Amino acid sequence: MSAIWGVIPKNNKIHLTDRIHEIFLNAYSNSCKVDSYAHFLSKDIYVGCGIQHITESPSPLSPIRDTDKHLIFAADCLLDNRDEIYSLLNTSDSVNDLKKISDDELMYRAYLTLGEEAFSHFTGLYSIAIFDKTTSRLSLISDPVSARCLYYTQTPDVIVFSTLLNPIRLFLESETDYKTEYNEDYFKDFLLSDPSLIYIVPQETPYKNIYMMPPGTIKYFSGDTTCAKEYNNIDVNSKMPEDPELCSDMFMELYRTCISDAVNTTGEVGIALSSGLDSSGIAILASQNLAGYGKNLYSFTFTPHPALKTTTVHDTNVLFDESQPVLDLCNMYPNIKPEFLSNQGKNCFEDVSECLIILEMPYKSGAIPNHLEICKEAGKKNCRIILNGIFGNSTVSFGELHHILYDLYMAKDLEHLISYLDKYCQHQTIEPEKALRKCLSMFSNYAPASFDPSSFVPQNPFLLPYILENYQLEKRFTVDKRTLSRQFIDHVFYPEYLQSKALLMYLGAFETKMGLAHNMILRDPTKDIRIIDFCKRLPYSYFAFNGETRWLTRHGFRNLLPPSILENRQQHAYLNTDYVNRIQRDWGALCPLLSETFKDVPKNLAKSINLKLIPDYLKNMDFNDKRQRSFLKYVIAIYNCILYQTCKR
Repeated sequence: MSAIWGVIPKNNKIHLTDRIHEIFLNAYSNSCKVDSYAHFLSKDIYVGCGIQHITESPSPLSPIRDTDKHLIFAADCLLDNRDEIYSLLNTSDSVNDLKKISDDELMYRAYLTLGEEAFSHFTGLYSIAIFDKTTSRLSLISDPVSARCLYYTQTPDVIVFSTLLNPIRLFLESETDYKTEYNEDYFKDFLLSDPSLIYIVPQETPYKNIYMMPPGTIKYFSGDTTCAKEYNNIDVNSKMPEDPELCSDMFMELYRTCISDAVNTTGEVGIALSSGLDSSGIAILASQNLAGYGKNLYSFTFTPHPALKTTTVHDTNVLFDESQPVLDLCNMYPNIKPEFLSNQGKNCFEDVSECLIILEMPYKSGAIPNHLEICKEAGKKNCRIILNGIFGNSTVSFGELHHILYDLYMAKDLEHLISYLDKYCQHQTIEPEKALRKCLSMFSNYAPASFDPSSFVPQNPFLLPYILENYQLEKRFTVDKRTLSRQFIDHVFYPEYLQSKALLMYLGAFETKMGLAHNMILRDPTKDIRIIDFCKRLPYSYFAFNGETRWLTRHGFRNLLPPSILENRQQHAYLNTDYVNRIQRDWGALCPLLSETFKDVPKNLAKSINLKLIPDYLKNMDFNDKRQRSFLKYVIAIYNCILYQTCKR
């Protein structure tokens, strides 16, 4: 793996010198922990790489300079299917010889053999830059799930690309006449959208004219012209068997392969482990794989601070303390070595500046500082891979019953609807007739979500009407259909829901930057393109087959998971279950801090935020009021948005 960056002048105003290399090198050195750096500088192009030694494969060569073909190839890559790529090459080299070359060189050879068709064959994490000196054309390529983020900008004088955003901004402000400005629409998106969403318009960033590569895309730059095309590396026409047991077996075999690929490292492997089905399932297969090599899996579970364990649980549907189910799992798999973290009892406002500097974007989740702590602790154990299952609710453990029942209802398959609901009611000890009447009433009165700008009311109660001025509400909120609130997901909408560009790009940026900051790779096997492909083709009813919620994972791991995890159908586990309690505990000191922050708000944000209402809310906060507690997530979002624009980066 490696971060990549580059500068290509378009006229004589920008001269490529060692000073430009120093700007990028300093920016990356201050933000990243990597093993080594390499670069190439000529009058036509400057390209740099920050290299991480993660696997047993030879050290990356990037940037690769092919003087015969006048090409420069730089790749931030971790290739999972090397054996498949060997078979595609037009070469007399033996497999043993090919095993001696690095991932980026192997991908470059595939590109020389197949051209752009090669990208459709790569499986793994990658972003690529190719510069053709003969035509002065730059091509940027992203993998199908944007697992490795890549930013770019184009001005009249220069084209710049970079794995991190901040080096682009620093270069533009120091070496060109172009001055970066905040993207006001991005911050409006951030504040107006659902608390669980960061991006709603793919490609846009907090800065005007700096963009991120969307998934599975090739973007070309030639002079002042740009164009892009998408490519696909899956066979969408491949059919799945209609035998659920066979599908389950295929899933488990594929999942094992994806996880085996994900734990490929010369270092140690860790996992952000909750008591949910996603991370628990990954932990089992990873531990089994690592046990074959005599290695451990280091698990990190966020738990309430000891002083807060007796605090009242506000939400009965949330598993407050996940330590016991995790211990149950570890007792079954002795090479999982558990560690329970509580971030020293700190609340989610305490590490915001450090998280913002790493992520280079504002965030809404109070759990981000917990992920930061996990990476720090994993680094102490020499973990070069950190696994997680963040995307699993969309793939391997998708299957809330109401989505499947709605799909059966729309297909007029009442026989299976009643059968599934009856089995579900047996699991949940619910009266079937009552549940059926309720479902049929909901479905018959439901209309698919449409967006009506005239009736839009922001969920965030601390926003002013001005935020909607000069803002294309309908256009922006309908770019990514996952943005819209839909009560039911049917088999038609599911593929779009599954491949939300905005969500994939955010997760990819989060994983890339957290990994670079701690010299490791964050990997989510539930987001592997092979798993996404499988779930897109799986018969939709199998996600809750016979009324069993989250059937794909629950059935596949039926003999592998402890009952405390497998049979927990009522509660959902999160890495940050006690964040409200921490805020409540520290409110005496936090309230003045927050009040002071909201007195000094950047002008472009002050027009959109109700700076009179927030102080009243903070002063009169009642933690016993469920509605007031729920507003804390909006305070976190606004606070982080303000700090993003005011902290030094």
